[in-house]
Amino acid sequence: MPSRFPNSSASLPCRGEGLSEQVDSLPEHREETLHGNHALALSILDAIPDLMFQIRKDGTFLSYKGGRDELYAPPEQFLGKKVKDVLPEELADLTMRHVKAALSNGGTQLYEYELPISGETRCFESRMVKSGKDQVVAVVRDITERKRDEREIQSSEERLKLIFEHAPDGYFVSDFKGYFVDGNKATEEISGYKREDIIGTNFLRNCPIVPIDQVPKVAKILAQNIKGKATGPDELEIVPKDGPRRIVEVKTLVMKIKGEPRVLGIVRDIHERKEAEAKVREFQEQLTSIFQTVRDGLALIDLSGTILRVNKAFATMSAYHEDELVGKQIHKLEMFSKAGSAQLMTGYAKMRLGRRTPAFELEASRKGGERFYLEVSADPIKKEGTVVGMTVSLKDITEHKRAEEELREHAKHLEGEV
Repeated sequence: MPSRFPNSSASLPCRGEGLSEQVDSLPEHREETLHGNHALALSILDAIPDLMFQIRKDGTFLSYKGGRDELYAPPEQFLGKKVKDVLPEELADLTMRHVKAALSNGGTQLYEYELPISGETRCFESRMVKSGKDQVVAVVRDITERKRDEREIQSSEERLKLIFEHAPDGYFVSDFKGYFVDGNKATEEISGYKREDIIGTNFLRNCPIVPIDQVPKVAKILAQNIKGKATGPDELEIVPKDGPRRIVEVKTLVMKIKGEPRVLGIVRDIHERKEAEAKVREFQEQLTSIFQTVRDGLALIDLSGTILRVNKAFATMSAYHEDELVGKQIHKLEMFSKAGSAQLMTGYAKMRLGRRTPAFELEASRKGGERFYLEVSADPIKKEGTVVGMTVSLKDITEHKRAEEELREHAKHLEGEV
């Protein structure tokens, strides 16, 4: 899958794109208010090594975070395009099914897939969550090495011993009754217990790591293992020896060790990641709230002039629905006359060169044909000093223009009386 979050305020970033651009794209008088949250969001995002993508309901890639060498295709070949036009058909269908599921039930969607990257088939794990009304954020991790490890574990007990002890994730072995048989160094670090202190304890009864309310989840996993099935990843809460509960992600495989059936569990501490995801979602909600409550109309557009997002004020003043605006080039909207479109294009050309465009006035028409007047201003969206888009602000000055006209007419009337 590709990598990069949109250069707009409701998107995921490329190491700081997306969310940072959302803040940068708001009116300047909002930036100081958001500065602290902006820095926090960037710190959180930088701490997450995974690829991130922001995808709209219709499958359009809006933005990404990650390195170019991790991508299935370069950003210019997938940003602003739909999943079905970028990914292989089977993966595109799989991705859209999870997009729809995430938007409909609000839960985390988890799936794995393979893609050729730089001539090599690599495996990925995608965690997809709802982000706003009609967008999702996919956090993608390259699990190629982990998948290779799992295959090797199943084929070689000797290799299992080496990987088992030095694996970065927690590895543990249990029997079908739920008794803890062994664990590696990472398991000790995650749990806070030495392996000899918990060997012989039972996950379903007296293992100090498993709180009683998590026993049903553990029993369900073990029931699948008894049937010879692998499970996960499943999220569980554990109680480390020192400290409060933590969230871990558990996968299990059924295998034989010295002829005896055993369960191999792979545990990853995802507590910080879950907290970071929650903070990112909260921050995005704050940005969305600000974006939608601004009284002036706002539109976020990319380098081609294509509208990525508009706020409620923009839709209200134009009388067009958001779906009729997003995806269109702003200078081609029917609400602008040829002269107005030319003014927009001139301002946009200056903006692409990094030059600020002074506010200007133009006449427009609402969807029903009603004429009104706007004051238009624009601010560039930059990443690392390069203009990647801009924020267009529309202020309805119709009443102001009418008042000016009335004053002029009144002045003429007074002159005529004199």
